[in-house]
Amino acid sequence: MAWAIIDVEKGKPSFTQRVTLDGADYTLSFVWNMRSGWYLGLAAGDTVLFHPRRLKVEVDMLDCVRWHPQCPPGYLLALDTTGARAAPGFDDLRGGQDRQGRVILAYGVP
Repeated sequence: MAWAIIDVEKGKPSFTQRVTLDGADYTLSFVWNMRSGWYLGLAAGDTVLFHPRRLKVEVDMLDCVRWHPQCPPGYLLALDTTGARAAPGFDDLRGGQDRQGRVILAYGVP
């Protein structure tokens, strides 16, 4: 399985980002909550596939919408590069100009 790393914007508690997954355009919505961490939502055009839900390490974020015809066919995972499987803190998602971060957001197709 080939994985694509999605670098995210850093330093903002809330932002959206456009990505292309398997040739289709999607919008990722990121929201930071001081008590429970990062939340991630996904939309395809005007169709919300899922509203922001807690971003958990090694949990396929697309699993809740596999039934939807606009769902990308792959897996969307947050992966802890240290192996600790710890949830990402505010500055832990990989991205920014330095492309640093303990947790990467990855998309892969079997």
